Amino acid sequence: MAYSGLTALLLGFVGALSVYRAERGAREATIENFGDALWWVCVTLSTTGYGDVAPVTFHGRLVGVLLMSVGVGLIGAVVGVFSSWLVQSFRRREEDDAGGGGGGP
Repeated sequence: MAYSGLTALLLGFVGALSVYRAERGAREATIENFGDALWWVCVTLSTTGYGDVAPVTFHGRLVGVLLMSVGVGLIGAVVGVFSSWLVQSFRRREEDDAGGGGGGP
């Protein structure tokens, strides 16, 4: 989970820099400053997608597609690790309640 969190932070920062560079000065751009770019990256990585800001350039949209794909993967990885941890915790508790783990099945 630590690696996923660090990956999300680094990817978010690089994505925000990339989309800001692509969108800065573009005609009809809604991402006008770095704060907007950070907001857009957070919304995109979390797969929320409010739609209040969006890239209008090809490069900005390409960054968006990559971030959406990686965001779904990161969320899946975090949910998978957490689910696995829960299952292991419940198994250990059941084994402890069943008699201390002395005998086999």
